[in-house]
This record gives sequence, structure tokens and C-alpha cells, in this order.
Amino acid sequence: MPIVKIWRWYRTFLLVLTPFLAPFAGMYVGARWVQGGRSLSFKARPQGTLIWVHAASVGELRTALALIEHLWAASPFSFLVTTVTPASARLLQKFTRLKVFYQFAPLDLPITVDRFLRKWRPDLGVFLESEIWPMLLLSLKQRKIPAFLVSARLSERAAARWKRLPQAALEELLSCFSAILAQSADDQVRFQQLGAHSAVVGENLKYLVPPLPVEEGAFQALRQAVSDRPLWLAASTHAGEEEGLLCAHQEVKRTLPGLLTIIAPRYPRRAAEIQRFCKAKGLAFALRSRGELPDPAKEIYIVDTLGELGLFYKLAEVVFVGGSLVPAGGHTLVEPAQLHCALICGPHMEHHQEIMDAFLCQEAVLQVTDIASLSREVAQLLTVPSYRSALQTAAESLAASQKQSFE
Repeated sequence: MPIVKIWRWYRTFLLVLTPFLAPFAGMYVGARWVQGGRSLSFKARPQGTLIWVHAASVGELRTALALIEHLWAASPFSFLVTTVTPASARLLQKFTRLKVFYQFAPLDLPITVDRFLRKWRPDLGVFLESEIWPMLLLSLKQRKIPAFLVSARLSERAAARWKRLPQAALEELLSCFSAILAQSADDQVRFQQLGAHSAVVGENLKYLVPPLPVEEGAFQALRQAVSDRPLWLAASTHAGEEEGLLCAHQEVKRTLPGLLTIIAPRYPRRAAEIQRFCKAKGLAFALRSRGELPDPAKEIYIVDTLGELGLFYKLAEVVFVGGSLVPAGGHTLVEPAQLHCALICGPHMEHHQEIMDAFLCQEAVLQVTDIASLSREVAQLLTVPSYRSALQTAAESLAASQKQSFE
């Protein structure tokens, strides 16, 4: 298969660099293996049809597993799942509904990609959301292995970066996908502008994902600890949001003494900085990773653990979805909606715009512009049960109705 010149140069460049990159790549892979619970598959390829599903991290992995379960119900193929992050590897180890082969995704280098494809020989490749890796995709095309990009999204910022490449190179790369199923019409247009002639609007697989798990014993312990205190949750927060959220807490507690604010950062390592913010503001806090519970003397509860977000969605009736007050693209509204939460988010929901538009249309989410407007909405939702209940019902009903479209 002829490949446009830029990709031949790119492959040659990586081959030349490989001996120099090898030590660093080895350390990276080793660290990833340890952090991910030693999730490296030494198993042989199973007999029969093997579908390879690749997802970047935890959010995409949950979507991938829901898709696998949906496909497996129709025909029990074997599945290979690859991810990039250690957190996603640890999540998959807890997933017991399906038996899948798992390993970390190969580095996008010619030698590692060739070794990976020789071992697994997938019959089909499915990539989630925005996973576009040149060496992997070009190698799949050379081997005539169909590849699909599903629940595909492409922000304006990402599209601008890709447009730095020559148009012929972009068209060659995107032609590796037999089809691109975009999350929205806007995503479809952006893919088409890059040269993806196979881009169409598909179903958003986020609605297919089952509700997050809730460990009942842990929930009851938390429920008893918080008693009848007013509380709200800031979920999947990012740098640039947490300090402002503490200011929102201070404002809302003027109306609601005894308020408990729960902050679950997107990356647990951010807990150290959140603690510094709390100390600077004189706010007493408890840490989930220490096994602490939020006693009445604690105003802030920092959830610096992984895999427990469902527990806190069930606990908190009012949820701010993070990554949306700063230009991080936001996070999914579907998961908290499934657990009967009243939802608030900021202006930056670009990574989930199609879902955001649907929720806004059904009045199932409140969109705020800053910390001041967030404080007002949190106070209103916590003090007016009918207002909160209407938002909860609208969000949960929308998520349920969209999921039914897959059945």
C-alpha cells in the first residue's frame, strides 16, 4: 500500500530514534506496569475472531466495556482491551461481568506496534473517542484490518493542531478508519474538514454505560456520618477550580450552616494542593484515602481515591461536574444523572457538547459562568426541594430514555 511521503519519513525518523528512546520507553512501560497492578498480558491469542478495543483512560474504558457487553450479547467474540493509564488498568481488574484479554496499549513506535500486531492479529480494531495513533492506524491499514473510531469527538483546538499537517497526510491517516462515528454533527464537520470522508454522526455510547457501582456498606457508613447535614459534591475537578469551589462553600454556608462540601478531584494527586487551599482558608477537612469520615467538625471532604465516584453521586443530591469552569472540556453528565443527581456545570463542556445540548434542551442541567453564579445555584438547589427534584427527575429521565435507544 503506498503511503504519502510524510508518513514514510515519520516512520523512518522513529526507527532511527528507537535505539535512543528504548531505555526511556522501558522505564515508562515498567512504571506503568507497576502502577497498573502489573497488568501486562503474557497470554497467547485466543482462537477465533478477536476484536481489539482501545480506550485511553477510565472514562473511555467504561464506555468501551459497555460496548463490549453490548456486542458480546449479540455474538460472543473474544475481546482484547488496551488502555494507556494505570488507573484504567486497575479498574479493568475489578470488572468481572466479562472475560477480556488486557494489556497496556503499545507505544506508537514501529517496532512495538509490529510486535503487538504480530502477537494479537486482531480481526477488527475499535478506537474510542479521540484515539488517533499514526503508526498503529497505518499498520492496521497495511494489514487490511478494519478500524473504526466510535463515539468520536474532535474539539476545535484539537482540529487546529491536526491541521498543521499537510492535507494529503491527514486524508491518508483518517482513511485508515473504515468509518468514524462522531458524537455530534459539529464533530462530524470537523472530522470531514480534516479529510475524513467516512465521518458520520453515530450514537453517543456514553448513554450505554451502566450506572457507576455503589458499595452498600460504604454508603451506609457515609450516610450515618453526614446525618442530615446539607451537602453537595464537586466531581472530577481540575486545577484552577478547587480554590474557587472552597470560596463557593464559604458563600453557601452563610445560608446553610453545617454545610459539607465534597471535592473529588479528577486526579487524586491534587489532594495535596486542595489541602493547602483549605488550610489557607481555615477550613477543616477530612481525607478519604486515610479512611476518615466527615464528622460534624469537618467542612470539606476530599475524595482522593479512585473507583468510588458512584458512592458519592448517590450520597449527594446536588453535583457540580468539574473540568467545566476551566477550559478542560468538562466530564460526562450521564453518570451522575443515572444516580438521580441535580446537575450543575460551567461554560466549558466542549468534550461533551452533544450531551450537554441535550440536557440543556430538556432543562436537565444548570450551566453557570463563574463561582458567584455557582454559589447561588447550589444554595437554591439545597434550600428549595421542588427545584432540586425537578432537575433530578429531568436528568435521570433523559439518561434512561437515551439508553433505551440501544435496546
